[in-house]
Amino acid sequence: MTETQAPAEVQPPEAPAQPAEQPARPERVVPAAEASQEPRSWFSWLRFLPGFRKSPAMVQVERARRLVEKKNFTQAMSAFQKALETSPECVPAYQGVAMLLLRKGGSSNMKVALARIQEAIQRDPYDPKNYKINAAIYGRLGMRQKALDERRFASAASTIQHTPAHPVANNHVGILMLRNRLPDLAAKHFRKAADSDGNYDIALRNLAKTMFVMASAPDNSARKAQLLASAEKEIQRALAVKRTAASLVTLGRIQLLLGDQGRAQESAREAEQLERGNKELAVLKKDLDATGVAAPAEAAPPRPEVEPEG
Repeated sequence: MTETQAPAEVQPPEAPAQPAEQPARPERVVPAAEASQEPRSWFSWLRFLPGFRKSPAMVQVERARRLVEKKNFTQAMSAFQKALETSPECVPAYQGVAMLLLRKGGSSNMKVALARIQEAIQRDPYDPKNYKINAAIYGRLGMRQKALDERRFASAASTIQHTPAHPVANNHVGILMLRNRLPDLAAKHFRKAADSDGNYDIALRNLAKTMFVMASAPDNSARKAQLLASAEKEIQRALAVKRTAASLVTLGRIQLLLGDQGRAQESAREAEQLERGNKELAVLKKDLDATGVAAPAEAAPPRPEVEPEG
């Protein structure tokens, strides 16, 4: 299996039965004073609902977009910046600034563009457009693999909007959430991927790795035992699907964090028999070679996987 963040729709109320046809009535002439007033219907109250009227920031964004269409890029940049001054949470404004910098070109502008998109991602990590813009920036910089990764992430973020249980898309979105330092959301998507495909050992392994990362965080000391128990459970599920070096290394790192150096050594030895060149195995062996029980929390965290092994 190759790898690549909906609520149930609310049904509208049934329409009332149509009344029997009534005889036509003569058209009423509306006085001018009354005609100038707003219609007396529930539609007139929509304007009081949150978000019905465009925010001042979005007014500036739309002005900037019109200026871009007219190729007035300098004023467009000013309008996008004005939108951000009005509301630092305005994601489309960050995207607009990044796109204008991308158009302008130059490595320094590309670095600023990447920073602006990162600010957009922090505010909305599920917007596919953020990753499409990232892909374009990396492409301009000649970083082909990173551009490819970002296009894959954009596709995944788009896919879960219409196919929420898609296993590969959820695995990719989980990696995005972990990259954006949102481990709880990452675990949610890895779990959804594994629940959608019970044989998806990579999603199970990524879920275990995420729990390992969470257990290693100083602010999770109270939940450490629970998180490590859950991590060990998920990696055992992955091993039940397929016994791989990658899963054994993850198991070894969990065991080491639990303080069980003997079992961690056994997992490392079996992993080495299956795959000597595993990069994370080298990290585990280095920790095992240290005096006493190593402190894996200080070691590099295990990396989530996108592509299947072999």
